[in-house]
Amino acid sequence: MPKLSGENQKTKVKELSKMVSIKSNSKTIFFIGSSRVMRSINTDLLKDSLDEWESINVGVSGSSLAQNLYLANFLKNKPGFKVLFIELSRYKKNRPNSTVAQTLGLINYPDSYYEFIHDCTSVTRILNNWESYALEYLNNIQSNIKQFLSRERILKFQMIGFAPVFNSGYWKTDSFITEIDIVNFSNGQIDTEVIGRIRELLVAQVKGNYRVIFLLPVTTMEKSELKFTVPIFQNIPINNKWYYDSPFIQAISHPKYLEDKNHLNYHGSVIYTQGLLKYIKANKKKWQ
Repeated sequence: MPKLSGENQKTKVKELSKMVSIKSNSKTIFFIGSSRVMRSINTDLLKDSLDEWESINVGVSGSSLAQNLYLANFLKNKPGFKVLFIELSRYKKNRPNSTVAQTLGLINYPDSYYEFIHDCTSVTRILNNWESYALEYLNNIQSNIKQFLSRERILKFQMIGFAPVFNSGYWKTDSFITEIDIVNFSNGQIDTEVIGRIRELLVAQVKGNYRVIFLLPVTTMEKSELKFTVPIFQNIPINNKWYYDSPFIQAISHPKYLEDKNHLNYHGSVIYTQGLLKYIKANKKKWQ
């Protein structure tokens, strides 16, 4: 098992401390997704404006919708009242990072994950485990090299949580989602397995002490991702998704807010989080 770098360890401890402090009377907002969630959602800004809520960024580099839904099913059982914001992305059944499993205290991992995705093939599990351990090891080496070569502490490669990056490295706007994209991809084919898993989670919230809100990423490496995500998003009930309005899309869609083609930088995270905060304040009374 690869060891965590210094910054990764700090992040792990920070997120773990938030998790263990959740009580039966707590109100917690979880943001679950990939590195796009890591870069986009500034929980420090949310904390300043939502005193009664604890905001926890559970962005995990490389996470797909399969892992997001698995984590959501785990986090919904935490004490207190929860709101689960879930990034809607491609559905890839690769195994979640074991460091994340340790940080969040996932039960009976990785078997519980394979059960969740209905994959009981032992050979597949072994291959996926070896592949994931190898990727984690390489990621750790990459992180250490980057930190060694830079005079600053590099947060870019941390495993979980809000990870701000201040540079701008992509000066085009073609990766931003547009209102035209949503219209053009709305009537595409819907993955029946995925929409079924989403509906299971939504139905369970009626009896559970939680609410679910789905998010479309504001950036994408390839527009083909929208062929998968937008039709599903459009079939999710309006009260269970944040639908970006025109002013928000116009405000966020500037290259100065991009770290690279697929991620917001710190300045972009401020704009995104301000829009998110506006949505939360407008809807939080409906959640309880």
